[in-house]
Amino acid sequence: MPYRYWLGCLLLSFNSFSFAEEPPPPPPLDPKYMSQHEMVLMSSESDLFATYVPSLRDPKDQQLVYLVDAKGPNLFYLVRDADKVTIKTDKFNLERLIREESVEVNIQAYLGDITKDSQPVYKDIPLNFMKQLYYRDLEDIEPSGLRQTYDIVELNNQDRMLIHKIKNAPSFDHIILVEEAKNCVTQFFASAAVPKQDELLMKLLFCGSIKPLYYNPIMTKKKRF
Repeated sequence: MPYRYWLGCLLLSFNSFSFAEEPPPPPPLDPKYMSQHEMVLMSSESDLFATYVPSLRDPKDQQLVYLVDAKGPNLFYLVRDADKVTIKTDKFNLERLIREESVEVNIQAYLGDITKDSQPVYKDIPLNFMKQLYYRDLEDIEPSGLRQTYDIVELNNQDRMLIHKIKNAPSFDHIILVEEAKNCVTQFFASAAVPKQDELLMKLLFCGSIKPLYYNPIMTKKKRF
């Protein structure tokens, strides 16, 4: 066979292989996730995090934590020094974060709990959602109970993040920062389905140095259809 014939066959085979290896495009974003979204900001000594405020009702049945970056230092220092800072985003599709995308969104920041008494601090400031640290779909979760389980998330430095696996209500959302977590007991029984945070911290004493970041009871049960 002539040289050009074999070269053509080789190129055709290579092109077919290349096309076969290309991943299919992602499906269109689900419009049900398009909304303003409420989150709580948390901080370590050097990093800023955002945790989505979930409910157990679709489409808000998502447990989601992101590494974020604020444009300028003021928001970071506010979060570091305040008891609680909550935000409301401009409208965007939350499924972009579920897909682990990097997204920049304008936010309104509040000192305190946005659902209760809160004080507006910053308006229309950009926040960059840089990296997904944790995601869990709460569509099919185990029933409420005394046994509590935490997942460990490795951060860039020696810090670890412990995240409680939310159950059906009554349950709770709980996130703490620990330095080592080498001897950490991440599954234990508590005195109640929604124990006080002090009891939870006592159960996690072997995790090392602990910094509570977020605690919120969830009392409304998930609907079953």
